[in-house]
Amino acid sequence: MLQSKGEAVEAHAVLNDALQGFSPTPLFPAIAEAQTLLTALAADEAVAAELRRREVRSRLHTGYALATMMSKGFSSEETQAALSRAGAHGKAAKTPEYWTVRYGRLVGDLMAAKLDALSEGALAWIAEAETAGCRGTPPSRAASLASRKSSAAISQAPPCS
Repeated sequence: MLQSKGEAVEAHAVLNDALQGFSPTPLFPAIAEAQTLLTALAADEAVAAELRRREVRSRLHTGYALATMMSKGFSSEETQAALSRAGAHGKAAKTPEYWTVRYGRLVGDLMAAKLDALSEGALAWIAEAETAGCRGTPPSRAASLASRKSSAAISQAPPCS
């Protein structure tokens, strides 16, 4: 449907997300057809150019978010806004930059004592990391620990001086 409307880039994005983790089988020939269409869309020059543009934009937003984390602090409003923009532009590709932005959001929530957001983000991280096969990596273990800490236990800790 998206391809018929002239939205080949969006069709590529939808197909790419939908086909993650699926292999063609005789029972589901539609998977093979969708993979063929995805390959054809990726070969289209206009689609390839748009995908490169989106990747560059994602890297720029991620770089800015990383710079603000280091210069303004993890919990500053500017950093949180930059992390939101970087997250919005980098959702499709699970690149190292994507995971860095996700980790930055967790640390920002921790530093700002946004405990509900921290717990929610940690649980989402764990689910995504397990889906991507990253279970047991240090950031996943840290996210797991953060999700197990109750808001009450963290809020009763003595303040840092």
